[in-house]
Amino acid sequence: MKHYFLVLILFFSTAFILQSQTLDTLVDVGGYKLHFNIIKGKGTPILFESGSSFRGIPWNGTLAMIHKITGATIITYDRSGFGKSELNPNETDPAKFGINNNIKELETALTKLGYVDDFVLVGHSIGTFYSSLFAARHPEKTKGMVLLNGHLPGYWTTARLSKMTLPNKDKLALHKYYVQVNFANTIETLRKEEISAATPVIDIVAGLPIFFMSNQDFIDWKNAHKSFADEHPNRHGIVAEGSGHYIFKYNELLFLNTVTKIYAETLTGEEKTAVLSRGIDMSMERANYAKNEQMEYLKSESNLNQFASRLLKNEEFVKTLEVLKLNVMLFPDSWKTYNNYAKILLKYERKKEAIEMYKKSIKLNPENEQTKKILEKLKLE
Repeated sequence: MKHYFLVLILFFSTAFILQSQTLDTLVDVGGYKLHFNIIKGKGTPILFESGSSFRGIPWNGTLAMIHKITGATIITYDRSGFGKSELNPNETDPAKFGINNNIKELETALTKLGYVDDFVLVGHSIGTFYSSLFAARHPEKTKGMVLLNGHLPGYWTTARLSKMTLPNKDKLALHKYYVQVNFANTIETLRKEEISAATPVIDIVAGLPIFFMSNQDFIDWKNAHKSFADEHPNRHGIVAEGSGHYIFKYNELLFLNTVTKIYAETLTGEEKTAVLSRGIDMSMERANYAKNEQMEYLKSESNLNQFASRLLKNEEFVKTLEVLKLNVMLFPDSWKTYNNYAKILLKYERKKEAIEMYKKSIKLNPENEQTKKILEKLKLE
């Protein structure tokens, strides 16, 4: 019993200390503000660039762990227009909302916050664009990088970019429209401004394709990452076998160990030894938890949906339907499973079965107005 209360005391003490070290703030970058969330520490700060959510929060609880291992300041933020960050109200030209402006906003905010020296950079998915351009423009300040299943210019060839459809401004939130309409210019900028050969980089590519990728897309994706890693001796490529796109979630230990390694290389002597030791302790602490979480995901509704999406992308239609049918059987209380199954049934002109699936979906979620509209339309056809 004494041990139990001691654990509780330690837990709440740690939570209180972490909370007291956290700065949640808005920073003016020229008449509008960016939102930052910072865990204060010492030494070289670690600047995180999140992926398509463009918000600083989706790191699956790993930021506090990295802070505990490294003792470093952890910086996350929402890019302009996303989360709590604002768009420039004085501009309407889409070109003024591209990656060049995003980096200027970030530089302005970091200076105002007092972070003007060295950084370690961590970028995920599309966030890799921003980490890469920041590193290219500040090679002397960038002491190391970790890239997680990032979009690389080598993947986005001219041929692939030409197949993209232009975004519809009327169907997108303005900030998302700006990102998409500037996408090709972002790639061109990154082709011209490359990460220095002297910058240490660990590039991790997921062992599983992103749900929208075909087999050939995924082959090209992996080849682009291999070419990037092989280009300079200071770069090290790793394949996160069995991991999906969110590597920090699906292979937490690899993520934590990689950041620990990159950060430790910025240190020497006892400081370096201490960080590596804390990294080992954290890995041991998280090992069993990570295994249990992985097993839960493998048998989850989400995993089956992603598996079905990959099969559909590769035109394996019969297998797609069988996987979605299995998902409905395993998760009969989830309205989403019926919705997903119905969509594919419709795609292959199995209208009667699709209607039944949509009915079951609405029964489980009567407030889903979108599904109700689809069902009404089907009944009228």
